[in-house]
Amino acid sequence: MASLPRPFPLRSLLLRFGVLTAASAALLSVALAFLLGSFERQRVAVIEVQATGAVREASRDLERLFFEVIGDLGIISRMPAVRTAVEQPSEAHWRAVAEQLEGFAVEYGRYPSIQVLDRAGVSVAAFPMAAAKTRSAAALSKAEAELLLQQRQLMVLHLVWQGSRALLPVGRPLMDASGHPRFELWADVQLNGSFDGIASILQVPELKAEAWILDARGRVISAPPHGGSRQQPLDLLQRFPMLRTPLAEHASGRQLGPQGLFVYQAINPLEQGPGAAPGSGLGRGGPSGNLDWMLVMRVPPDQLQRGSLLASPQGQLLIGALYLAAATASGLLAYSQLLAQQRQRETDRHAQELWRLSSTDSLTGLVNRRRFEELATYEIARCQRTGAPLALLLLDLDHFKEINDRHGHGTGDLVLRAFGEAAQTALREIDTIARWGGEEFAVLMPETGQQPAVAAAERVRRTVEGLAVMPRSSGSDATPPVHITVSVGVVAMEAGELSLEALIQMADHGLYAAKAAGRNCVAVLPAPGLPPRIASASA
Repeated sequence: MASLPRPFPLRSLLLRFGVLTAASAALLSVALAFLLGSFERQRVAVIEVQATGAVREASRDLERLFFEVIGDLGIISRMPAVRTAVEQPSEAHWRAVAEQLEGFAVEYGRYPSIQVLDRAGVSVAAFPMAAAKTRSAAALSKAEAELLLQQRQLMVLHLVWQGSRALLPVGRPLMDASGHPRFELWADVQLNGSFDGIASILQVPELKAEAWILDARGRVISAPPHGGSRQQPLDLLQRFPMLRTPLAEHASGRQLGPQGLFVYQAINPLEQGPGAAPGSGLGRGGPSGNLDWMLVMRVPPDQLQRGSLLASPQGQLLIGALYLAAATASGLLAYSQLLAQQRQRETDRHAQELWRLSSTDSLTGLVNRRRFEELATYEIARCQRTGAPLALLLLDLDHFKEINDRHGHGTGDLVLRAFGEAAQTALREIDTIARWGGEEFAVLMPETGQQPAVAAAERVRRTVEGLAVMPRSSGSDATPPVHITVSVGVVAMEAGELSLEALIQMADHGLYAAKAAGRNCVAVLPAPGLPPRIASASA
């Protein structure tokens, strides 16, 4: 009978197990230390990028705030009571202006005081009445005032502190009918509480971050006012003295330390950047002319460490036991991310294709009627807001039904495509041509008055007149090509409250006049209620 093999010595088994365990544990510890350290550094870098992006977006939002201030002062300057008082100064008129200023200040809420100064800097109308005082006027010349208004700029004085409340005096000239600056409109903008939109932008996802806007001396102008008039504003540099040198020496940057991650950027909402042309900012100073502010964002240390595996006791226990599961999970995660990205790309491609199909005409490739109406509605609103001219053309191919009857609908389709291509070559890139329906087309021409629109319509008419389209059913070179012509109705909108429906109706009126005049011509409707006239025709 054979003898059983001798069992391995228990001591030798345990020794080998210990050596292998120690070696694998050491290698695993080195690998985990490298990976986790890299993960933490990458996580902090992502937070830095998010914070930096939020700070930059907030600085742009601050610039939009000053555009709103420019618009508010423009509204006040165009009030009938203000215009009357500027042209015919009197105590009664200025009293009416003061009542208007009170209503405006109460409704908008961001202006504690608004006043009108004469050329000597003396207040002639103010809200509240306690704000009436003498202030240094800018003493602008007529040319300076006109340039200031054309460039949509502000006059800005030094930031004023009333306790913890930050006020920024801003102004603009009030011109008389002859264009001379006779008075100045000044308003104190309360900066505290005006940055709610910026505060929402500065919220980094899943992090509790703090953000402040500082003046040149480090005082917080974005915090809500607190206490009475004797309460001093919050000084951020006293709370975080380590920021004093970086903020003084650098316009932007990041600093990571025991107090957390700080991201800061110098902002001057009166300037549009270093590449802007001279005078292209939002303001010019009185005694100041600069707003040297600083936007600071802080991510506390506990938020930086949030989610770290090394800071979690449970995570430390799971690292040694689940390293293989972690590797498997990483592979599954990468696979799921790749699959999600592929699905997202496919979804985006389908969405783009659906948008293209819903906004273009399948036969001609031109914009369709629905998309044209959207663009036209936007341009009409912009025209009514800015006063810019806008023109609309309505075009109809002459005798198109005869082409379909004689040569077939296939040739008719070729004619429509050829017309669309030819018309586009005769128009500008900013013009939009759309297939309105059947053989009828519409053209939207922004920034275009009546005469340029008529000239463009004539270019299209002549271009189309020279087209020669070979019939689709032609099997011989001897078959003559199909020649087409087009009739055009033109209408231009200089100002007013016209709708798209009204413009189309006016252009259609002109189109009928062109048809009645023998076709192959351009008819323009000079103004609502006036009969159309033939602007051009074939020889």
